[in-house]
Amino acid sequence: MAVMVETGAMRAARIVGDLALFVEPLLFGQARLAIGHPLEAFYRDAWDYPDELGAVRAMCEWDPVRTREPAGWHRHPFTGRCRPDGDPDWEYNEADRQSHHNSEFNLPLRSQHER
Repeated sequence: MAVMVETGAMRAARIVGDLALFVEPLLFGQARLAIGHPLEAFYRDAWDYPDELGAVRAMCEWDPVRTREPAGWHRHPFTGRCRPDGDPDWEYNEADRQSHHNSEFNLPLRSQHER
């Protein structure tokens, strides 16, 4: 069951056993699905979604006792893992991609012919 909250940072919450699942809005219409203990002021893990509806849907469908992660997320903020369109087959890590991207610009200051 989801409980919608009208104001504040949290938009929806669900209790599963001794865990709390909740959705909070991010910039540009994105949202974060987080999991933690209901009495803790921080969450144990989180997943970002391209929109709030997708995060709320994942919160309602996910059973954290049976599966390690919810479905459909596009970014895991703690590890930098990304899944375009929420597809686990296309998962990559932002850090790997950035290091590859930066290596393309590590060019020598002078060419070998300018000696």
